[in-house]
Amino acid sequence: MGWLFVAYLYEDAEGLERLQELEREDDMSERKLLAFDLSADDVWSEVVQSGYRNIIIDVDENRIEDVLMQALEAGLVTELHSYLLVSLDAHVPGSRPALRQAMAEARVYSFRMLELDNDDFILLGRRLVRYHPDLTAGGREKQTQLALVHDAIHVFAAALHNLSISGGSLEPNPVECDTATFLKDGQEILDALKSVSGDVECGKGPRLRARSVRRRRSAGGEGIDDSIDENSLENRTIIITTILSPPFVMLKEGAEKLEGNDRFEGFCVSMIEKVARLLGFHYRLNIVADGRFGVEQEPGRWNGMIGELQAGRADLALAPLTMTSRRSTAVDFTAPFMTLGIGLLNAREDETVAHTFLSPFSAALWCAVVATVLASMLLLSLVGRMSPFEWRRISDSRLDTDYTLGNCFWMLFSGLTLQRVTLTPKAPSTVVAMVSWWLFSLVVMVAYASVLGEFIIRYRDRPTLDSLDDLLRQKEIKYGTLRQGSTHDFFKRSTFPQYMKLWQGIQSQGDEAFVDSYAEGLERVMGGSYALFMDSPALEYLESRYCEVEQVGEVIGSSGYAIALPKGSAFRSELSAAIIRLKSEGTLQLLRHYWWHERGAVNCPREQPVYRPTPFTVRFGRLSLVFVFLLLGLVITMLVMLFIFVRGHARKNLSAESMSAVWSTLVEELRAAMLCRKEKHAKDEEDEAKDQAATTPAQRSRSSPPSLLRTTPLRDPCEALDIGLAHSRRTKQHSISVAGSRHSPVSSHRRHRARIRCRKTVPF
Repeated sequence: MGWLFVAYLYEDAEGLERLQELEREDDMSERKLLAFDLSADDVWSEVVQSGYRNIIIDVDENRIEDVLMQALEAGLVTELHSYLLVSLDAHVPGSRPALRQAMAEARVYSFRMLELDNDDFILLGRRLVRYHPDLTAGGREKQTQLALVHDAIHVFAAALHNLSISGGSLEPNPVECDTATFLKDGQEILDALKSVSGDVECGKGPRLRARSVRRRRSAGGEGIDDSIDENSLENRTIIITTILSPPFVMLKEGAEKLEGNDRFEGFCVSMIEKVARLLGFHYRLNIVADGRFGVEQEPGRWNGMIGELQAGRADLALAPLTMTSRRSTAVDFTAPFMTLGIGLLNAREDETVAHTFLSPFSAALWCAVVATVLASMLLLSLVGRMSPFEWRRISDSRLDTDYTLGNCFWMLFSGLTLQRVTLTPKAPSTVVAMVSWWLFSLVVMVAYASVLGEFIIRYRDRPTLDSLDDLLRQKEIKYGTLRQGSTHDFFKRSTFPQYMKLWQGIQSQGDEAFVDSYAEGLERVMGGSYALFMDSPALEYLESRYCEVEQVGEVIGSSGYAIALPKGSAFRSELSAAIIRLKSEGTLQLLRHYWWHERGAVNCPREQPVYRPTPFTVRFGRLSLVFVFLLLGLVITMLVMLFIFVRGHARKNLSAESMSAVWSTLVEELRAAMLCRKEKHAKDEEDEAKDQAATTPAQRSRSSPPSLLRTTPLRDPCEALDIGLAHSRRTKQHSISVAGSRHSPVSSHRRHRARIRCRKTVPF
């Protein structure tokens, strides 16, 4: 029957004796048998914990139904369980509906002495009903007894009849009790014995000739099965243990809402679906509890999926399970469904990213810095032009300011790079603005320099790996394998000199060289300074989805992935034939191309972008308070500028009527400062002509040192303007004398407006 892990249930001394006889059989050395005494307490929980699904029940015929009902309550009567009833003429119970329905799913095997559709047995039953109806009561057990009595009489009568026809003598010989004389016709009588239940051979041991008569097939009862093949997978439901390992076995999106096999997808899942369709079996996928492929922990004792097969909790192990000689001592393998080697996964060498100066800051932070520079440049130029302290006379007819857009950009950029600037702010508003900017620049540049320094130091001496020899010659990049697995064992047991050196290097790193999963290994590889030896199919899968990693050198070693089965399993040849057929038809190649290069694969560009974040990149959130501080400084700058402007008008003792023109004057000055336009009224031109006539040569000679910046000459109507009004605070004069008399405040206000209109700035 191919049972390798069997639970034997007995209830008396006779059952224990039969168990001991069974254990002495030659073929039991390859099987594992656990005995359970049904008279013990809590025996069914022990059977459940064992995980065995092949169960032998050795109890009295009248107790079979009760025992099976207890098994049903323990959850042991399902489509995954098989039962063998040891009783010589056991009948599958069906009086209880719940048990009858459950037994229709389970596989139940039993022995029977009667062939119920035998013509002689049917004729005997009709005669008994007609002449002896009282003998037909008692069910199948009574029918068996009557059949045995009938056979005995029939055999004896037939033997006598055959002997009489052949001329044999039936006269008994005198037999003495104290002698060993045998009946002389005894051998002839034995040769004539034939039974209606079939040919019988009497000899030493059990019945020698038997044939399969019936097997439980459906809920409808029993059916004839003249060709039962216990080595076939057809119509079976098997348990498959597996492990999550992309792209072989993965959980679907929304798997928590799905049940059974519908939760899984991947290469192995697609493959087993096609194999099951070819061989006509059903299966159930279970994730291995400890998440391991299988490592020998003690002699003969394995964990992971191989341990599940050894314990009988699974019929197959379906996963990227590497065929090794050591594993072959514990399980059997089918023909390989995929060939593989061992490759080295390392971070991709990217010269562009390794030498870029944009990596210290994130893209959002760089955008914020650029936007801040532009906004601060416009604001600083506006504040400088609005302040009278930032204007100077370079001649009698020329005014100039250093706060052009180009100069402001140069001042801010120099401050950002911590360079010296020759321009010194004079107005309180520009001083506040520049102090805020310098503090902002200091924090930003310190953060940039520290991150860039760490980045350069980290990558300056980073070695380049092109082969395993390069890996052996360097010490900066550590390397390792999975903590347990075929790759680990390959290097550990290898006798090739280069591989032995690699294993020595792995051992020298201690526990840091190993990872528990490929996901952990990928994270360490992408973090830098670590390389991982792994199976080439898994490496190819990661390389097609993560552009930051690549394979180094050539693949070493050669092995294959295969389906594992319990040792001595009868399904090995059938599964191997199906796999070979799928390979020859190209089905497995199509599945591999789909799961590796179509489903979820990305196209990695050959040329990497100029900018890409690194593990050291500073995000905007870490420097957000610095931008808030700068914004606060610029707000204070605007408030100081407005305060000086309003205070300047108040000190000129303007009348209440003229104070209404302060804000309109502010608007005009803003327009003149930003648009560099000059607008003059006829009356203003007349006042300017008078002021020019009243200006003394000494006043016209006052000027600031010449500027190296370009200037824009004023037109003729502005040349009569008293430029000294721009320096009224320095000369302590707040009004202008014209022809020895003092003008009214209104006239001074008008000249002040004319002066603003005549301001010119140097275009950048």
